[in-house]
Amino acid sequence: MERVESVLRLLSRHHFDAILIHSPINLYYLTGLHLSRGYLLLTLEKRILWVDPRYKEVAQALSSDVEIFCHASAIETYLSIGATVAQVKGRVGFDASTMSVEVFQAIGSQTSVEKLVPAPALFSELRRPKRAEEIASIEEACRLCEQGFQHIRGLFREGITERELSQQLKAFWFAHGAEALSFEPIIAFGAHTACPHWSCSSTPLHAPSPILIDIGVQLHSYQSDMTRTLFFGEPDPELLKCHTLVQEAYELAFSEARPGVAPHHLDSLVRQFFSQNGFPNSFLHGLGHGVGLEVHEAPRISAYATDELPFQVGDVIAIEPGLYLPGRGGIRIENTVVIEAAGARSLIGESTYL
Repeated sequence: MERVESVLRLLSRHHFDAILIHSPINLYYLTGLHLSRGYLLLTLEKRILWVDPRYKEVAQALSSDVEIFCHASAIETYLSIGATVAQVKGRVGFDASTMSVEVFQAIGSQTSVEKLVPAPALFSELRRPKRAEEIASIEEACRLCEQGFQHIRGLFREGITERELSQQLKAFWFAHGAEALSFEPIIAFGAHTACPHWSCSSTPLHAPSPILIDIGVQLHSYQSDMTRTLFFGEPDPELLKCHTLVQEAYELAFSEARPGVAPHHLDSLVRQFFSQNGFPNSFLHGLGHGVGLEVHEAPRISAYATDELPFQVGDVIAIEPGLYLPGRGGIRIENTVVIEAAGARSLIGESTYL
């Protein structure tokens, strides 16, 4: 239960006496169980898991250190949790960003509401940094992600649609062992590339056109994320210039990503670089985000996320600078990288940027 011990160390750092965990992702991280609904209370002395009858058998296979409660009724579960929380001496942290008001009130009805304290910082730290086996899983997911990119790159032809490429990509991934998509593929042609989160359409490919491909796939429960922008036919000179700048911006951020650097510093560096090169208002999103069991998790790499802890060895992040010219097209380049003692290392292979 090494991960549980890590959480208990976080408790003392954040001045909590217990933590109540209900996010399915965090439950999986700590128990190895895929639970659509469950609650785990960790204190220095106890580990208590509440499940419904669907998960009773798999829960009972956990360590004997974990006490299992099984209730068919949700309200019975909440009342049981509340009664247990009431016995904890001190503050009990919970994730207010994912717990509903209904559940909070039901649990709180059995104890002092003041005892339940939002603990967002604790949860954002819970899954960083990544352990070696996690990094290996992410790297394997990245390898499959890149193989999918290379597959659909070979399918470019006049008339193929964004949606057809997306379908071909999914078929390739699942034929090669993918568990799930990290997110719905973003495949955009022409002016659609100026929309950072375009939804694939029936638009056919015709030269000349930029092609933006932002994709991710899940393997061993871990995610991957990469983006490339290519040109089909003769490139628009302005977009080609943007492509060069975005690649330089990526390399700037990559070279600065190392332990001790504040994540928002990278975002600010890239924005300053774009401004100095004539594009002060064309970078429309944050520079990146953490990648792990979720494709978007801590840390946020944004000029507005000044509360994020500095990078540390084991952080896995996506770096994704972009420039977007409405009505004309957009450019984005993205790799998933891991922070190591000597700096950043890309978990995406040597995919050409053009």
